[in-house]
Amino acid sequence: YILIHPPQMLFDLALRQAEKEIKKSVGMVLQVERIEGYQFSLKEQTLHVKNLKLYGYLKAKTPFLVLPQAKLKLQLFQYLAKQDNWNTLVLSSPHIYLNIDKDGKLNIRPKEEKKQTKKKKTSEKFYIPRIQVKIEHADVHFQDQHPLYPFKTQAHFPSLVVDLLDQDLFTFRTTLQSEISHIELKGK
Repeated sequence: YILIHPPQMLFDLALRQAEKEIKKSVGMVLQVERIEGYQFSLKEQTLHVKNLKLYGYLKAKTPFLVLPQAKLKLQLFQYLAKQDNWNTLVLSSPHIYLNIDKDGKLNIRPKEEKKQTKKKKTSEKFYIPRIQVKIEHADVHFQDQHPLYPFKTQAHFPSLVVDLLDQDLFTFRTTLQSEISHIELKGK
């Protein structure tokens, strides 16, 4: 029963743990308002996340990513059984803010990993599930606050679709609209 109808408290605990892990591993602050919905079946699991904000470094005052909604569809049991599966992540109306301050520092500064001197044991290649990432109606805002050459612009991506087919292959297709252009891109 708890898998089909988990209590909100369980979602809240999972979110707080995810926020701690992001902070610890990459030095960025993640805030998620809530998990709005969850659907479970043996074939597919769906998770709806509401109001996600990601800050580019620990003491950042404004987020570089604001995501009103995200929906993740998983085929978890097929993945665990290493059967063919197709997962989907839909990011709706994200706003990405890329700012370079007067000192030339970008507002995204993940923590750098310390280089390890020990050799890792070679192991079996990690199985990455196939996933399609759809980004709908994304706005990218860019500002460079260079004292001599300040610059500000924005671009709108009505749709960006990336298909991660395996560890070594992905395809993408997108449309970019800015103040001065309209471009369609596809690639592999």
